[in-house]
Amino acid sequence: MSQEQNQLLYVVNNFQRIIDKSEYETIESLLTSFPQSAEAQFLAGSYFAEKQDYYVAKSHFMNAIEANKEYDIARFQLCFLAVLNKDFETFDLSSRHFFDSELVSYYQLFAKALSYILEDLTIEAVKLIEEGILLNKENASLNQNMKLIIEIISKLKDTELSKGVQTNTHQLNGDEVSAETNSVLLDIYKNKFN
Repeated sequence: MSQEQNQLLYVVNNFQRIIDKSEYETIESLLTSFPQSAEAQFLAGSYFAEKQDYYVAKSHFMNAIEANKEYDIARFQLCFLAVLNKDFETFDLSSRHFFDSELVSYYQLFAKALSYILEDLTIEAVKLIEEGILLNKENASLNQNMKLIIEIISKLKDTELSKGVQTNTHQLNGDEVSAETNSVLLDIYKNKFN
């Protein structure tokens, strides 16, 4: 295992402690040693997403994508965070990669589902999430996370229907979804090393 892989593995295995104790210097050291590492940029982005510093997280996710144009997990997390932060321009730019691809992937379906959520098309969004889950055979943790989105949509619909209000998915609880997403996406990344 290379020095970079060893340092990445250390950060991944200790990520929750690094977040809990605000030990960003551990990730910063990794970035200093390997500034062009898509994985190091992804971890820095994940750290700042957990700390709810969207613009710094966004910058690191964009650096990860720049370092590896096919780093779809970073691109998808950027799409997701952009939706949560109502940064529609970033969502449009980062999701275009998925939408322009002729190859249908679970990331493409999940990103399209996010766009449907933005348009209040929750039935269509749920269908695409379910299709993406069926297509995704490699990231079980991501499937679990996407199932959480379906549950949140369902709860919001039930609550609003019981109040006699039309469903408006723009009221998704961003903090709840964001926390779940970041930890699950880190689990997906962690599985690469095991």
